[in-house]
Amino acid sequence: MKAKILLLTFLLGFLGSVPVFASPEEAEESGGEHNWERMDTEYETIPIDTHTYTVWRNFIRKTRECEISHRVKTDVWYCDLHHHTRSASTIEEVIHSERHSH
Repeated sequence: MKAKILLLTFLLGFLGSVPVFASPEEAEESGGEHNWERMDTEYETIPIDTHTYTVWRNFIRKTRECEISHRVKTDVWYCDLHHHTRSASTIEEVIHSERHSH
């Protein structure tokens, strides 16, 4: 029984040290130079959350709700040499539905 446990431990240790899958960085480096061309740029507004804030009007306290959205820009790139695609998304703007101090 001890021999089986030692053998399994040795095999798991040996197989754990051998890379089975290449990382994306290694795969990209192995392909050589890329000819990236921007194929498309999209803008999308995504509702994220709501929050409440307080305003004072004529000495009366009022609570309002503000909706928060993110404007996201997504660029799609294509390499015609290797038929690879990649995309990059960035938050362009944080939009509040109401004007108020944060």
